[in-house]
Amino acid sequence: MRQLLILFFLSSSLFSISQDSIHLRKKFLRNQNIALVSLSSWSLVNISFSSLNLTQQPKIGSPISRTTYYYQMNLTWNFVNMGICSLSYIKNRKYKSNNWPNVNLKNTIQKYQKSLLLNSCLDIVYITSGILLRINSNNISNIERSIGFGNSLITQGCFLLAFDLIYLQSLRKLIK
Repeated sequence: MRQLLILFFLSSSLFSISQDSIHLRKKFLRNQNIALVSLSSWSLVNISFSSLNLTQQPKIGSPISRTTYYYQMNLTWNFVNMGICSLSYIKNRKYKSNNWPNVNLKNTIQKYQKSLLLNSCLDIVYITSGILLRINSNNISNIERSIGFGNSLITQGCFLLAFDLIYLQSLRKLIK
């Protein structure tokens, strides 16, 4: 009888640990999917809007406006974002197929957190660079380009900073 009770408690505790691991993994994957959908949606909207605005170019020979440079930078920036999203979608599929213990999952979440902290610092650099481009545009040969690129850096940097901080907070909630 005693052996049956021990066996029962061991098996129920293993089942509980397994369920906890599965639950945490599902929450992590749901969190990843929300983040990827958010970033890829932002990128698709920017690519579409920028492409549409770039097709309405001024006549040949007229100077290029700062808004044209803004959309050029946005287009480039968001193609990079879409590349990152594509790689992340592929990586996410691998996460779905693997069965990991909680320790490995928590290590992965902590790596993502460190990466997001670094990205947040880079976002601040992007915003600062955009501000500096705008401030120093009079000292640069192509004023319109400096202002357009600067505005784009500020826009994209602000979005990415907000995105990274929200994503970081959501990851912190997972392992509390």
